[in-house]
Amino acid sequence: MAVTMVGIMTWSASAQAQDNQVYNFSPVNQYGLELTASYWNPIVDYVSRKSGVKLQLKIGRTSADTTAYVLANEVEFVFSNHLFSPDRDNLGWKVFGRRATAPIRSQIVVLADSPITKLDQLANETVAFPGPEATVAYKFSYATLLNHRIPVQVVFAGNMDGAFAQLASGRVKAVGTQTQLSQGWAKRENKAVRALWGVRAPP
Repeated sequence: MAVTMVGIMTWSASAQAQDNQVYNFSPVNQYGLELTASYWNPIVDYVSRKSGVKLQLKIGRTSADTTAYVLANEVEFVFSNHLFSPDRDNLGWKVFGRRATAPIRSQIVVLADSPITKLDQLANETVAFPGPEATVAYKFSYATLLNHRIPVQVVFAGNMDGAFAQLASGRVKAVGTQTQLSQGWAKRENKAVRALWGVRAPP
């Protein structure tokens, strides 16, 4: 892959700069709508001023909704790892940047005070994930459960914050996530989590 799992991409067929044109930018929903907007709007404003390319944020209610906008070619720029698959290679998206952060790791986590200490204790329990499109948080972590032949009841929460909210409320026993988002949630909510499993996402 050209970037470490999450990249800024442009749809080459439509992203030709034109005077006064406003381009839609869709980052995948890693958080709830309010937090997503508060994180990305200042970045969008800064890039628009510096580049002269006018961007506006376009996000759906869930990460799946936002990805649907992308697949329908309703946006010109995207920050996502939902396009790294053979069946989407021919859509015309090109990677041109990545976030300058440490590599992320796929994880399966529980609350720090959970009695669950081993992965196999999740057998037949409910585990939350942000959504079926989440490469690192869902596809990698759920594949691990399948490879270990640990059956779980899958719940898609719409985004990572929704999954963690279900963990905090006790509705699920564990969450499939990634390191950056689990650390961010733990810091914001002042709740410690413990990883039962983790692996670095491939470059």
